Amino acid sequence: MKTNLFALILLLTAAFSFAAESTPEDPAAQRAELQKLVSSIKPQKGNVVLGDGLAKVTLPTTIQYLSPSDTTTVLVNLWGNPDSGRTLGMLVPAGFDPIGDDSWAVVMTFEEDGYVKDSDAADIDYTKMLAEQRKYPGCQQGARQRRLYRD
Repeated sequence: MKTNLFALILLLTAAFSFAAESTPEDPAAQRAELQKLVSSIKPQKGNVVLGDGLAKVTLPTTIQYLSPSDTTTVLVNLWGNPDSGRTLGMLVPAGFDPIGDDSWAVVMTFEEDGYVKDSDAADIDYTKMLAEQRKYPGCQQGARQRRLYRD
C-alpha cells in the first residue's frame, strides 16, 4: 500500500511540475519581450547597398530596408520561421510593425547560379535540356522535403 501511495505521489508531483513548466508566460511579459526585439530593428531609407556591393537599391519614401541581421530578428525571433541565414535583407513598408496584424515584407535573396552569355545561350538546345530534366522529375524532391519546415 505504501509503495502504491508513494508511486501516486511521485506521479502527481511530476505531472504538476510538468504543467508548471509548460504554462505560458504572462502575456504582458511576452509583449514586453517582443517590443524589445522590435525596438532593436533599425530600418534604412533611401539608397541601400545589398550584399558586398551586389546591387544598389534606391527606395521610395514608402519603403524601408532591413539589414540581414534585422531580417533574421523578424523572420526567426518574431515570426517563428526557420533561419536560412541567406537573406540580403528585407523590404518593408514605412512604419513597419512586425508584430502588427497587417504586417508584410519582401525577403531578398540571391543565388549565384551563373551567367550565360547571349552567344553561349544561342548554342543551347533547350528542347533537349527540358527532355533531360523531365527524365528525373523527383531528383531534387528529397532535398526539398528535408528542408521543409515543420512545427
